[in-house]
Amino acid sequence: MNDEDLDGNNKPIMTTVLRTKERKMAKMMKMMMMMMMMMEVLLTVWLSLRDALRPSHGELGG
Repeated sequence: MNDEDLDGNNKPIMTTVLRTKERKMAKMMKMMMMMMMMMEVLLTVWLSLRDALRPSHGELGG
């Protein structure tokens, strides 16, 4: 028994489409969260490094 068969026979198509879209959205959200966390970590590391190095003349744009 396939999920597709069950969905196709028992439920209207729109609900299945919505469900798949929701799943995709959830995946996207997870990806976005991961990206944000990575960016945050990178930013904090970059800031701490920049503070530690502290160039005498601001070549590193700070």
